[in-house]
Amino acid sequence: MTTAANRLHTFIHLATTLRRLALCAACALATLLVAAAEPAQPQTLTSGSCSVRFTPPPASSPLNEPFVIAIDATAELQATLDLDTADLEERFTVSIRRDPPVPAKPSQPFSQHLELTLEPLWHGQLDIPEILVSFSFNGHPPVVIALPSASINVPEPSAEDRQRTVSTAEATTPIEPPATPTRRFLRQALIALAALIALAILAALARWLLKRWLQHRQRLLPPPPPPHTVAFRRLDDLLAQHLVQNGQFREFYNAISSILRDYIEQRFAIRAPEQTTEEFLAVLQREPERLAPEHHRLLQQFLAHTDLVKYARATPSPQEISQTIADTRAFITETIEDPIPSSSTTTPPPTPSQPPHQP
Repeated sequence: MTTAANRLHTFIHLATTLRRLALCAACALATLLVAAAEPAQPQTLTSGSCSVRFTPPPASSPLNEPFVIAIDATAELQATLDLDTADLEERFTVSIRRDPPVPAKPSQPFSQHLELTLEPLWHGQLDIPEILVSFSFNGHPPVVIALPSASINVPEPSAEDRQRTVSTAEATTPIEPPATPTRRFLRQALIALAALIALAILAALARWLLKRWLQHRQRLLPPPPPPHTVAFRRLDDLLAQHLVQNGQFREFYNAISSILRDYIEQRFAIRAPEQTTEEFLAVLQREPERLAPEHHRLLQQFLAHTDLVKYARATPSPQEISQTIADTRAFITETIEDPIPSSSTTTPPPTPSQPPHQP
């Protein structure tokens, strides 16, 4: 009897240890599986000097439980924001919360935070059409940025189905005799082992699918345009607005300074848009290898001249405006990292035309 009792005690202790190890491994794999599915990251859309950063809607949401789409909008000029949510009201209860806007100043852009709350009214696969974010300016044409459309799954388990499942399970479950300690621990160990194997298979499958999806997405996404292409495009858009011809010299100089500062940040990895002229020039003074001496002098003259117009409200002459545009194009053209392909997109732009005299 003593030998049989010792054997039983040893078997029970071994089964308990295996059960704990299997549960620990299952928890670790479950954590790994949850970490493999990354949540949706905020996205940013830009149109001219306006940009919108937003959180995409979730892939699924329970019925009658709201979810929030956060929207952060910025613009160089003072603006009024409006959201077009008319197409959403047939499928969702819509509410909008607006934080007080931060007005545009010489040292900071206009910004405002909004929260769009949607509560599903129906179950199934619900489409979220494009949400239009409109920037209205005083005396300027509005700018509209469309948030991409999406789809959300709203499951709704039927009460009859739940009751039928419970009744069927109660009717078909056999009455088992009380299990002995040995059988109970053995069954728990087998259940834990089966759960561990299932989690391992699911984790491997999820990681493989995620890797394949990321590779497919990487192949579909076009490479981002180089910094000089973006800068030339923004400069052409700025000249097409005819701010100089309308006498809006300060707005013109704010915009062209922002174009050059953004180009320097992307090209040389210097946080130019967030620094004052003195801080920016101090960085270049400490790290002279970033720019050639002639480019450093050109940039210093450009920033000094634009600060006079932006902050001292100086009125530039037509010759100074032409020189500012020419200096901007020359700085970008001469600091391009790779040679520009001769076939297409961006060729060194022609010399800008003389702006009209100030009325």
